[in-house]
Amino acid sequence: MNPFTSMLPFYIKRVNTLKLTSAFTLLILCGSIRAQVPLVWRNEYNKLKKELNLSIEANKSTNDSLAELKIQIEFLRKKLENCELKYNTQGLIKIGSTYWDPEDFNGIITRNGDSLKLAKNDKDWKKYYEEKVPCYTKIPTNSGIKFTSGYLYNYWAVVTFNEWAPENKEIPTRNDYETLKMHIKDTYFKSDTSKNIDDSLALHLKSTKNWSQFSGTNKSGLNLCRGGFFSNDGFSDTKTNYWLAPENKSEDTGAISIADFHNKLSIFTRNREDNYGYLIRCIKK
Repeated sequence: MNPFTSMLPFYIKRVNTLKLTSAFTLLILCGSIRAQVPLVWRNEYNKLKKELNLSIEANKSTNDSLAELKIQIEFLRKKLENCELKYNTQGLIKIGSTYWDPEDFNGIITRNGDSLKLAKNDKDWKKYYEEKVPCYTKIPTNSGIKFTSGYLYNYWAVVTFNEWAPENKEIPTRNDYETLKMHIKDTYFKSDTSKNIDDSLALHLKSTKNWSQFSGTNKSGLNLCRGGFFSNDGFSDTKTNYWLAPENKSEDTGAISIADFHNKLSIFTRNREDNYGYLIRCIKK
């Protein structure tokens, strides 16, 4: 959260407690934490402060009331919320009301600073699964897959994702998939020749290159590239699968599967007995 925005409730409380009657006091309070405002927000901050100064100058002949102070604070809060939204969603892809990462996830550092376990071979993969250890594996360098920077994560990494991964990211659920699906349907489905909406979705999710047989249009902007999947039998590039998180604790994980040899997409459930490794495309929490 923007530290400037998060401190505003404190300012309001301070104004109420001290019964401050000058809007200049607001500038002093706001200025006291300017150093905490990230550099990318400084220009916006300075613009807002200038607007506030002009507002005060226009009301110099009157004694600013407590109500006027609250109005100025609310004005600043709303402006900074918009600034914060722009900062937090910079580089993300908005589809409907959901913000998607532009690239596949490749995080391996946990919140306590440790590194997620790397399965270097089939033996490691089976071992970590049996021990219920979150892990990942890399796409083999000899696979010919070059355009995704993502890693393949096991089931345990997915069900504990909200415990170790960055706090501002999460794995999409089936509901998020449905939102994506409806956006594709409303925007592109009427104009293409696909008879099935899932086929239409796959066509517009796929990148325009890196698929060995059937590339897509990438009209969604997500630019999904061929990435394959991992299992007890090792790596396979016949399909590219992405994890879906459960809606609640009573549900199990799911996955979206996109085939390389046609423009078809399927969605299915993956329970804990299935030791697979799939890509993750995060959304903003």
